[in-house]
Amino acid sequence: MALSRGLHFALACPGLGRSGLRMASRREPWDHSETMSITIQLLGRPGITRGSGDVYRFRSRKSWGLLAYLILSERPPARSQLASLLFPGADDPVRALRWGLAEIRRALGEEGAVDGDPVVLQLPAGAVVDVQVVIKGTWMDAVGLPGLGADLLEGMTVKGGAAFETWLLSQQRHAAAASEAILHDHWLAFLPWPQALLGEVRLGRADRDGAAELLQHAFARACRLGDPCWEGMAARGLALVAEAAGDTERAFGLLADARARCSRLADPYLWLDGYILDAQCELGRRHGHADTRVWVETMRNLASRTGMRELALHSLLHGAALGSEGDGVAAAVLADEIGLAG
Repeated sequence: MALSRGLHFALACPGLGRSGLRMASRREPWDHSETMSITIQLLGRPGITRGSGDVYRFRSRKSWGLLAYLILSERPPARSQLASLLFPGADDPVRALRWGLAEIRRALGEEGAVDGDPVVLQLPAGAVVDVQVVIKGTWMDAVGLPGLGADLLEGMTVKGGAAFETWLLSQQRHAAAASEAILHDHWLAFLPWPQALLGEVRLGRADRDGAAELLQHAFARACRLGDPCWEGMAARGLALVAEAAGDTERAFGLLADARARCSRLADPYLWLDGYILDAQCELGRRHGHADTRVWVETMRNLASRTGMRELALHSLLHGAALGSEGDGVAAAVLADEIGLAG
């Protein structure tokens, strides 16, 4: 079993983009600053952030309510509907509505628009609205939102606006359910990684059936998520299970597939490619595979390009096991340098 050695170097090679171990393995915290014109945050304390980073806050809470209603309504509402919904106690509800629309118009800038009857809201190109991301986007888009888990227009009340309060409560419940689903999916998305590791641990303890079950679940979930890292990790484990079952041909096929999966992006997971290569070399030596020396050389070149010293050490150890005395001497020196001698 190459698990302890291979996993050790996989965890010891951070800082290489995808080649470093990133538990989320996906996107950096929510940041659309390079592609958006404005960000509208309606979850928690509302605010509008322009591309420059300046935060705009309405002077009136009802303007936030008006903006949220326009964004979340299925169809453009009539002015009379908005006036009675948000400004029922005003001396002149229609005039109060015009003032609120003007405040929204100023916040959106020249690229946005809000006008007409019914009122049509046109957000600037590239605008991002957090509650829309939560309701309609993926967990990968939503998980880094600053207001994820907070109420829609948190703490907001509209004096005398019972109808709006009813609408807001319904929307808050909808957004809360979507937020809960996002967080649930986020944590489920991590499962293939610990499942794959636990599967290899069980295999190391001679629990082949238990390992196979865990790794099959990990692989299936990774494929549903479309994550090259998780797919490659689980496929590597399944290859070890196949070898333990005596199906070496399938084991080598799975390892080749694992490398293809983890390398299908332009910026591949180099540490995982090395981890899978380590298993290829290990199995190749045990079963006399004709390509073992090619794999060792590929592993060595990868280590040289990326500076992964433990990967280099493993390639030297494989070379030494294949009869290269020079590799054995070099492995001893390198192991002493990186504190792994003995």
